Parts: sequence; C-alpha cells; structure tokens
Amino acid sequence: MALEDASTTKKGIVQLSSATNSTSETLAATPKAVKSAYDNAEKRLQKDQNGADIPDKGRFLNNINAVSKTDFADKRGMRYVRVNAPAGATSGKYYPVVVMRSAGSVSELASRVIITTATRTAGDPMNNCEFNGFVMPGGWTDRGRYAYGMFWQYQNNERAIHSIMMSNKGDDLRSVFYVDGAAFPVFAFIEDGLSISAPGADLVVNDTTYKFGATNPATECIAADVILDFKSGRGFYESHSLIVNDNLSCKKLFCHRRNCSAWW
Repeated sequence: MALEDASTTKKGIVQLSSATNSTSETLAATPKAVKSAYDNAEKRLQKDQNGADIPDKGRFLNNINAVSKTDFADKRGMRYVRVNAPAGATSGKYYPVVVMRSAGSVSELASRVIITTATRTAGDPMNNCEFNGFVMPGGWTDRGRYAYGMFWQYQNNERAIHSIMMSNKGDDLRSVFYVDGAAFPVFAFIEDGLSISAPGADLVVNDTTYKFGATNPATECIAADVILDFKSGRGFYESHSLIVNDNLSCKKLFCHRRNCSAWW
C-alpha cells in the first residue's frame, strides 16, 4: 500500500527541510532549521545588546516612554568648566571671572551658576569657597540686575570669592565674580548658552571697565556696581529686599543682610 503524504488533518509521510524562510505546510523542519529560527529570534530581541541597530531610535524611545540625550540638551542642561588663573595673578588681589550670556534681553533670563574654588588641605585659606545661585545682568535695561544664592566659606577670613559685579550701563551680558589670585583654578557648573573665562587684563565693555587685579572691585571698576558683596561670611545672599507675606504666624520684612531684618 502506497504511503500518502501527511497533512494538517491526516497522518502520512513528510519531507524534511532545513529552510528557515519557508511557508510550506507540507514540509517538516529539521532540528537545524528550528535552531536557526530560535537563534534569529533571540538576536532580534537582544538587538545586539545595545540598540545600535534599531532603525528608528526616536520611535523606539517614544514606545517605551523614555528620553534621549537630545531631549535633555533641548532643556538646557549644565556643563562643568575649569578656569585657570590669568597670567600674573597674585594672592591678595581679586581678578574677574566672567560669566557671559550668549544673547541679550529677549533671548535669556536669569542663569544658574555654581562656582567654587579648588578643594585643598584644610589649612589653605582659599579652600572650598562657593557660590550656588542665579545671576541676571541687565546693564541699564528695564530688565534690571539681580543675583541671589548660597555662599559658603569656612572662616570669615577665608574669602576667596569677593563679590559679584555687574555693569550699570552698556553691558547686559556679563556677571563678573571677583576671585582671589591664590584661589585659582576655580570650577563652575554653568548652563548651556553661557561661557566663563578669566581675562588677562582690564575688561572694557562699552562704558564699563572690570578691573584686573583689584584690591577693592567696588571702587576700582568703572560703571559697574556690586550686586552681591560676600563680606558678611557664609549664608544666603540676595540683591534686593525680600517681603514674605506669611511667615508662620506673622508678617516679616527681610532686608538685605548688609542692612537689617525688621518686623512689621
């Protein structure tokens, strides 16, 4: 009696095939074909372990509700910068470290800045002085100028960052930190879109001059004002009086720390 070919509904003989791309319903897969199909499926799931061969990575990230480095860049991250001492810097003199915005009043608002002196031995008076806050240069524009943030120094005589100066005339891009010559290098986290540098001479911008190697930046700079003066030691500084409507059970007026603190 002749043997009939097998089908999905009856028994019979089958022909073996090692093809991994066949759609036949009359051929039977060999163990080799099964293994090849399994290996291929496993590799597709792995995507070479790192996703480099995913054709549409943006769609893939969206499908798994993830974000990419580009997404973070669009949201303006921060970058770490080292600023070395300008040539000729000496201890006891203060030198401008310039944080500069990339555009004027219509493009950017207040900018986040963290600036710190180097970590050294505990006995070094320039050790770990830091400002962590926001700065807004405005020149003589209606936008105005301000700064606020936390200032740290270990002892009152270890004032490596002297003050923040800003122009009161034609420079609405620069916030200038005055740093002791012995405190370099300094390190900063600044927003994308900002630059930071230590000029090697007086910096002249329109009507404003930021003095190089100043003893007292407040009196030696031209057409620039002290926005924050860190003479009172560590603490929170802000350049304008702050009114808090509700302070626990009463109202309180907080003046700038160099002036007063009064109840009303």
